[in-house]
Amino acid sequence: MAEIKSRERKFSHFKIYFREYSDYTGIHGLKFIGERRSLCEKIIWTIVFFMSLTICILIVYEVFKKWHKSPVVVNFATEQVNIFDITFPAVTICPETKVYSDYFNFSYSLMNVNETTPEQLKKLQYMSLLCDSNVLLDRIPKNNFTDEDFYTFLKTGAPNFLRKCSWMGRDIPCEQIFQPLYTDEGLCVTFNMLSKREMFTDKAENIDPPPQSYIDRSSAGWSADHGYHAGVSSDTYPRRALLSGSTNALEVSFALNNTDVDYGCTHFQGYKVVLHNPIRFPTISTHYFRIPLKKSVMVAITPSMILTSEDLRDYNTEKRNCYFQSDTKLTYFSNYSQINCQMECDIKMTIDRCQCVEYYMPRNKSMPICGIGKMECLQQVSHIRSYIYLPQVYIHNHMYRKKHHADQGLCHCPPMCNNMDYNVEITESDYDWPRKMKAIGIDVVQEDEEGLATSELQIYFKQNMFIPQQRSEMYGTFEFLANVGGLLGLFVGFSLISMIELVYFLSLRIICNLNLYNNWYGKPKSPIMNLA
Repeated sequence: MAEIKSRERKFSHFKIYFREYSDYTGIHGLKFIGERRSLCEKIIWTIVFFMSLTICILIVYEVFKKWHKSPVVVNFATEQVNIFDITFPAVTICPETKVYSDYFNFSYSLMNVNETTPEQLKKLQYMSLLCDSNVLLDRIPKNNFTDEDFYTFLKTGAPNFLRKCSWMGRDIPCEQIFQPLYTDEGLCVTFNMLSKREMFTDKAENIDPPPQSYIDRSSAGWSADHGYHAGVSSDTYPRRALLSGSTNALEVSFALNNTDVDYGCTHFQGYKVVLHNPIRFPTISTHYFRIPLKKSVMVAITPSMILTSEDLRDYNTEKRNCYFQSDTKLTYFSNYSQINCQMECDIKMTIDRCQCVEYYMPRNKSMPICGIGKMECLQQVSHIRSYIYLPQVYIHNHMYRKKHHADQGLCHCPPMCNNMDYNVEITESDYDWPRKMKAIGIDVVQEDEEGLATSELQIYFKQNMFIPQQRSEMYGTFEFLANVGGLLGLFVGFSLISMIELVYFLSLRIICNLNLYNNWYGKPKSPIMNLA
């Protein structure tokens, strides 16, 4: 009996203290629960309060999940950007004519493979790495590896197809602004890409220095993440266009001897062109547009730029799903880009499966170069990498991706946080260069079977201004707190002061009551017997 009375007394003390708290707090509904009213009213208000609190907690949880799992949002920026503040694209041009016919005739040698000399057979094996004609390749002896003379073969036989170059209305010798580069389409030339000493690390030992005629410029006034530094002159590197329009363009004229055209190597004759970021290694076979022979092609560029707020640097790279240049370092490339990263992934997979690398890949000189005997292996590697970059949602590839899970980890290559791409609009027309020369009184070799096949390329920005995209926080810390605080205030009237009140009634007020009244619950306002 005494124990029951003791429990009733403790419960009465709690009711006194709770009623005092409910009189002072600003939390909605507690005043009606704590005041002296009928039990029915108290039950109703208790149900209402806890329902409101439950709904509030569920909504706050959903907000937290969204903030935690998808903290980044991509929107259009609020301000336009001038093309003067961005780089002109790097332009890589690859001729379909890999070597001139007097140096080596692929079609003839392939048709007469049994009559070729050992030297011609070796050149035929070299050309088989470049040509897409597989009809008669079984006639050629398969060598698993290729020697370093392959590069000498390409350089010696490369056709001199650049005739005239103009940048921003000023004629410039082509060899001063185009540097040679080995790509998956053979020996090409590239404009406005970073110089090889800045593009590659010291571990890429097979990268030839540019020829003496090329003017090797430094990109010290520019960085991939921050663009051009403040105060740099207009004549900086990578080059930038001052204004839009065809008068502020890169213009290139090409010419090839018709006798050098070899349809046995490829059915298309002309040039493949790629516009890319100056820090990106060009992948010609997968990203290009064509310039046919005897055609003039005009390319109007619209930049596609995405910027990332500096606030996102503190986020995990998996949450923001992009890399700043400081987030990772590549083995062979000095700057990170998604294509550069995938290239290094391809190198590792090729070495792992084929024990060699393809001729255009950066490498140290101890790595062997794959020959035509490794073609089947290289095709398998190409097949693998075409799948491992696909998203997980492709169910039909689930088992395939599971089988090559190790390759997926090796090939984790998110996009750059600050990236620049170039969308193009192409206009093509006939190019009758000899008739133009004849009209102004200059005699030239006619474009017949023994003459020249000329082409022209003109690249320029379409507009002076464009609107980039901005990757930023969906909720910053303060925005998240404001959102949660708003929900708590809307549903239960809870605020920062309410939290302080709760802590106060659970700690400091109890201590002060013990000092003032020798009990924890304080002085009762009315006798206990009168409590509802």
